[in-house]
Amino acid sequence: IYSRSGGSIGIGFAIPANMVRAFADAAKAGLDFFERPYIGAEFEAVTPQIAESLGMEKPTGALVSTVDATGPAGKAGLKPGDVVLSLNNTTVESIEALDYRMATLSIGSKASFAVLSKGQQATMEIPLERAPEGAKATEVTLHGRSPFAGAKVAELSPRLAQKLGLRTDLKGVTVVDINRDSPAADFGFQPGDIVREVNGTTIDTAATLAQIAQQDTRWWRFTVERGGQILRQVLRY
Repeated sequence: IYSRSGGSIGIGFAIPANMVRAFADAAKAGLDFFERPYIGAEFEAVTPQIAESLGMEKPTGALVSTVDATGPAGKAGLKPGDVVLSLNNTTVESIEALDYRMATLSIGSKASFAVLSKGQQATMEIPLERAPEGAKATEVTLHGRSPFAGAKVAELSPRLAQKLGLRTDLKGVTVVDINRDSPAADFGFQPGDIVREVNGTTIDTAATLAQIAQQDTRWWRFTVERGGQILRQVLRY
């Protein structure tokens, strides 16, 4: 109950027990991030235009944008272009509502998804799993005379992406930590930045970026993805 004076004024804030339990389980497991159930699918908003094209009366639900065919959702038959209408018999009004309700569910359980697929409604039972580690990511600290010096990077996996608050379908090399007293910090790099290209070389492994960072050059051209935005920079250092 909220009160500035200490007495009840009738305003309350409730946190679902499932959400509290999920945070507690993460803490007990020694995790430094909130671990969400993973189904191997990503979603986006249903716009009025999308709703009209799908024959929906109004924009509601969450549109499936990508599906890992080898993940729980893919194996259950969920496909890009499907729209999730409800989760465990609770209507999903938006992508935010789906994200919230998913976060309250337990890893290891199953969830019932009501889906609009090719104009037909269907129900799918999808296991809620732990985000996969993929190949064990080796973290590499970058050195050399480069803007990246002092950044610790690793190759993305669904689990690492989840830890950094990124879409779990993203691939590439991401910054996982920054030395505060380093060029990388001075140039504004942040955990979760995905380094896409440096000096004309596509960055697909941490080892490639570490090698590029050792180049004997004063000019640096690089492309970074941050929060879904592509940032391009040219600088002399």
